[in-house]
Amino acid sequence: MKRYDRYSKYEDRWITSLPSHWGYKRLKEVLKERKEKNSPVKTHNILSLTNTRGVIPYSEKGNVGNKAKESLEGYMLAYPNDIVINSMNIIIGSVGLSKYFGAVSPVYYMLYTRNNDNIRYFNYVFQNKPFQESLRGLGNGILEIRMRIPMYKLNNVCIPVPPRSEQDQIVRYLDWQVSKINKLIAAKKKQIVFLKECRKAVIDTAILHGMNKHTEEKDSGVYWLGRIPASWEVLPLRRICSINASISHLIKKLPSDELVVFLPMESVSTEGIVDCSQKKPLHEVRTGYSSFARNDVVVAKITPCFENGKGACLDKLDTEIGFGTTEFINIRASEKVLPQYLYYITSNIGMEISLYLSYLRNVHHLSESTIRNKEQYLYEFFCYMEKHSMTLDNISIEVMEDFFASMNYSHASRHNCSSTLRIFFRYAQENGITTKDNSIFVLHDNYNNRCKIPTTYDEDEIRRIIATVERSSGIGKRDYLILLLASEYGWRSSDIVNFRFSHIDWDKNVINFSQHKTGMPIEYPLLSSVGNAIIDYLKHGRPVTDAEEIIVSAETAKKGKPLSTPTVHSIVAKYMRKANIKNWKSKKHGPHSLRHSMATNMLKKNITMPIISTILGHQNTESTKVYLKVDIEKLKQCPLSMPKMYSKHYSTGRCEA
Repeated sequence: MKRYDRYSKYEDRWITSLPSHWGYKRLKEVLKERKEKNSPVKTHNILSLTNTRGVIPYSEKGNVGNKAKESLEGYMLAYPNDIVINSMNIIIGSVGLSKYFGAVSPVYYMLYTRNNDNIRYFNYVFQNKPFQESLRGLGNGILEIRMRIPMYKLNNVCIPVPPRSEQDQIVRYLDWQVSKINKLIAAKKKQIVFLKECRKAVIDTAILHGMNKHTEEKDSGVYWLGRIPASWEVLPLRRICSINASISHLIKKLPSDELVVFLPMESVSTEGIVDCSQKKPLHEVRTGYSSFARNDVVVAKITPCFENGKGACLDKLDTEIGFGTTEFINIRASEKVLPQYLYYITSNIGMEISLYLSYLRNVHHLSESTIRNKEQYLYEFFCYMEKHSMTLDNISIEVMEDFFASMNYSHASRHNCSSTLRIFFRYAQENGITTKDNSIFVLHDNYNNRCKIPTTYDEDEIRRIIATVERSSGIGKRDYLILLLASEYGWRSSDIVNFRFSHIDWDKNVINFSQHKTGMPIEYPLLSSVGNAIIDYLKHGRPVTDAEEIIVSAETAKKGKPLSTPTVHSIVAKYMRKANIKNWKSKKHGPHSLRHSMATNMLKKNITMPIISTILGHQNTESTKVYLKVDIEKLKQCPLSMPKMYSKHYSTGRCEA
């Protein structure tokens, strides 16, 4: 970069010179602390600050860090574009720019600009490592990285303040560079995931099917495991090992001050590598921790560590016994199995189908509902293969057509299954599971999902459906709200069950959220009918629960838990039946039919396609054009003329019309 003509010198811990026309001001001259309390409660949206992801909703944080408090009145408020600072972790970069309005821990500071400055520039200043290091010594506490820095000390820290135009230039440049770096990181992560999957594929083949490809095999009796060497046994895990085996007989032999290995979760990698460098006296760890001995196997019992296969074989443990986090399960191999083999069994996914689903989840980031659909089709296919004693090397057009015939799929299901298998076969060939691309044996069909005519109900029928709800009970108030969300807004059942308090902005009378199916953000006006139904349900119908979802179950076994999408479908169908709607059984009768009805009824009122598309949350109007098929009155206005007939059949007088 081109240097400035003149610089001024400074004697500071992190800055020695700055361009002469820049300011160098105390923090309190450019940033002001927000001290607004969430009392009375203005929001239930709790925010959390992380070193890697910045400010995020607490619900996205996962099972890490401190637990949220029950009372929200003790929290402070953060607004969009506030710099949020953890007063105890600022020197390790616990700073972020908030995109949300929400409640935050009172140990956080919220800063906003006093003047016409770019807040994102100052956020980058706080991300600067030398600046963070310069704050050491300002805090109070025992641990250096957990020292709380009082705000009055932070206010007197000096920071560089360039003119606004240069602040904007710096932000644009850093955004550009950070974006490039993030893309490189994302690409590298994909490579790492792919290499890990390849490693697992090799382990799966050896551990689950042996080293000799030509040995005699038998059916394992497990659908995903398939055929195994004939000399192998399939046994429950408890037959070959002990879970949480005791080490008391070994502890008795050791003095209380004996140093033993201590394993926190971070000391064990997902590749099974163990860091034994941390050791503690026996008397400090013999109670309150998991225990294990040399040659034991440890497996994480929490997600995401369990899903990532985090565990290890402790055959190279530095000490005879050890202790570690209670999130480890200790497994001790019997004489029937080698400890290292037991580790591979408990750590590998165990089948090509699971590898593929893991690949879809981690690399392509498909939603869990999509993965479940694909898993079902793959499960049915592998069951068919197992039944007919075939492997992926036996795939042909005849095999695939016989499979589809045996399943008796609908046109839509066959189309979706074909797509799933085609992509899986390409993955299998690319990752060395098969030597050829079997996707060529899955014939393409002429299925077009746009040929279907959507089910609709007219406005009078919808009013009758809603009127059948008995709203005096809590369940009735809930069901009434569900029907309004489906009919007034056209929400999918997945959006209804995921409707949360944080989605409502009562001050602006709007509802904001990202659609569950598409991830697209969407905003609706908070209609008075819907708003009143929400308030009535919350005050007089909703069970007491900590669930963030607004609509919850009233059943005894699931009371206070979020509803499932099939339950929403059943609720809508129940009131269609009670309303005695004509031919409702022969038509679609779930919440999606109310979505179709809303769009069709809007079209009949001459509302334009782009507006309907926006309300439905479609990514483009092509998805909305399907409703043109049910507007009979409009279709009558554009008939095609009958073409002339020139064949001998029509010229002989058999059909003069």
